[in-house]
Amino acid sequence: MNFSEVFKLSNLLCKFSPDGKYLASCVQYRLVVRDVTTLQILQLYTCLDQIQHMEWSADSLFILCAMYKRGLVQLRITVWSLCTKSVSYIKYPKACPQGITFTRDGRYMALAERRDCRDYVSIFVCSDWQLLRYKILLYSLDGRLLSAYCAYEWSLGIKSVAWSPSSQFLAVGSYDGKVRILNHVTWKMITEFSHPATINNPKIVVYKEAEKSPKPGLGRLSFLPPRVLATPLSTTESKYNVPNAVWVWDVQKLRLFVVLEQLSPVRSFQWDPQQPRLAICTGSSKVYLWSPAGCVSVQVPGEGLFCTLRPWLPPS
Repeated sequence: MNFSEVFKLSNLLCKFSPDGKYLASCVQYRLVVRDVTTLQILQLYTCLDQIQHMEWSADSLFILCAMYKRGLVQLRITVWSLCTKSVSYIKYPKACPQGITFTRDGRYMALAERRDCRDYVSIFVCSDWQLLRYKILLYSLDGRLLSAYCAYEWSLGIKSVAWSPSSQFLAVGSYDGKVRILNHVTWKMITEFSHPATINNPKIVVYKEAEKSPKPGLGRLSFLPPRVLATPLSTTESKYNVPNAVWVWDVQKLRLFVVLEQLSPVRSFQWDPQQPRLAICTGSSKVYLWSPAGCVSVQVPGEGLFCTLRPWLPPS
């Protein structure tokens, strides 16, 4: 009779797999899987607390470790690369039918997850099995990474990015309906512009498009700072969040300046490079122009024409 070397064990937790190929043992919060023939360690898993119970699945593919003190059971997906022999781990998979699927080109994987008593659908990149994240990466001209910015986690991220004309500010629009302004010195957020459904400030002027042309004599606005920022708002009028409004912000004072509400969804808008004037297009036969003096609509000659905006003529 031959005996192996002595190895540590806790709570007498040591079991052979049903197929007789593996031996699993527990040492406090660690789970050790050995080859039955050589007793070499094949896998070493670390749990969050001391393991108090262990069970093999009938097909010898899974191991259940229970930690009664924590009141939870850890689950994770292990991915082995047949080419590089590397191993990757994905935590918190949800045990449900069709909880995992791949894109047709095999580049991305969607996985149903359960974290903190909430359900998520996470997108992973199959090349490195890392979670697909939406970040702003800022590089210098010599290739150095200056900063990385992410507004929030576990949701759709960045939708649009725009530099200010002076390159001192970077505007980042996200799917949560907010605009965040970063400065060029520290690349930190200096302010956050939200788009509420109701504007309670009586000083904010809201231009609303009417079915008929409004009478002349719109109220004039106060002096407009030289640097302004416009961003479309995704309203909550329908489940598709149709953008029917353009919000103009005063970047010097970091406050809302004016709101332009259109009857149709805004397709595009362009700033005049020579003066504070904004052109807005909704895909109709009209072009809407806003300036500190007011807001007007211009009918494009011709029948059945639909307008699209092109860049303004640059200053000579």
